[in-house]
Amino acid sequence: MNESSKVLIVLMGLPSSGKSTIARLLSKELSEKYGILNVVIGTDDVRRLIPRQLEQFDPNLEPFIKDLTLNIIQFCLKNNYSVINDDMNYYKSMRHELKQIAEENRAHFVLIYILINLETALKWNENRGLPIPPEVIQKVYSRLDPPGDYKWDTPLLTIQSTEISPELAVKKIISKLLPILNTPFISPDLSTPIKPSKREKFDKITRNVVTNFAKTYRDPILLKKISNFRINYLKNLTDDNISEDILRNDFSQKLNAFILKIRQDE
Repeated sequence: MNESSKVLIVLMGLPSSGKSTIARLLSKELSEKYGILNVVIGTDDVRRLIPRQLEQFDPNLEPFIKDLTLNIIQFCLKNNYSVINDDMNYYKSMRHELKQIAEENRAHFVLIYILINLETALKWNENRGLPIPPEVIQKVYSRLDPPGDYKWDTPLLTIQSTEISPELAVKKIISKLLPILNTPFISPDLSTPIKPSKREKFDKITRNVVTNFAKTYRDPILLKKISNFRINYLKNLTDDNISEDILRNDFSQKLNAFILKIRQDE
């Protein structure tokens, strides 16, 4: 494949949703059947390079692991390899960062959403060799930003893990992917730095508020309700000219009232 047909395939979804199985089957199919040089990389792969991080998780190392993962992705794209990013990518900001890396390296950006409910993810996790702590899965579930609010963040395909085998999922992905690979990459104008839109700033502000609340409220059901409240708050926001400070205060107050009402109704 020529340079214009590189692709960064970004998987998103809960832990234990089947992302890694799909990523590796997809990689093999692209390489063996279509001759597309590709690499599968995610933060779990990088953690395996640091044995003590596997033996005893150190949150202080996570920024380094994330940066190293992004650098590896960039390196592969620069050397004309397509990349399958096998990660949770549960925040829009994570996905947007990957989109920018794709554009900077003249690669198509493709998002694949691996969808699974919390109960099944927890059950599948119990059956794996090195299970993830359940609270980690519950935390990701409560904070996951659903895709689709922006055109760039709309999945090429959404895979229901419980309704389709990994092999059939790969076939569906490839059928959607091949037309993109056969389309020349058109580079956006990168001469002027792209500033985050107002909506993207609002998204980050409200997410930071929710993150602070999550330090106090650890009930996964409540955290999911809080996450949905944030999403609906942004969808119903009509004034894009509101200042960031006013938005932060308004959202915090309404979120406090929302939580108080839930507590009173219990």
